[in-house]
Amino acid sequence: MVVVVNVRLLAVLVAVVVIAGVAVLAYTTLSSVTVEKPYYAETSRAIAVYMKIHNGKLGEVCLVRAELAEPGMAMVEIHETVMTEKGYEMRPVERLCISPRGTLEMKPGGYHIMIMGDSETIKAITADKTVTIRLTFDDGTQIEVKATPAGEAGGGHHH
Repeated sequence: MVVVVNVRLLAVLVAVVVIAGVAVLAYTTLSSVTVEKPYYAETSRAIAVYMKIHNGKLGEVCLVRAELAEPGMAMVEIHETVMTEKGYEMRPVERLCISPRGTLEMKPGGYHIMIMGDSETIKAITADKTVTIRLTFDDGTQIEVKATPAGEAGGGHHH
């Protein structure tokens, strides 16, 4: 009888540990903001950075700032492309909000991170074929993103 009780107790303990592990994993996934497939396109005076941002949280999060990993090298803004009577225009936006468990896709013709500077600065930023930026969200979350040139976008997750 003692052996049976110990086996049942062991089974209950194993179940508790497994459930707790799954709960921690689910919480970690649900409570994070992740970036997928960051890439960039450049001209002589600007770099546009694109990516998908997933909000795994149960509440809305808003992207409120983007900056180079080495701040001060160039001006960085969150932009949207809009159609006007004159054609397409890029405009800065103060914040981009992502609904709970939602995804924001930054892509050509839409939202993007715009890095602006003179041609020497742009060449320096892209010299190693990686553009590193830091995204800041309204809840304090910060993510460092390493974007690769448009043709080489391998992606992966960045936290």
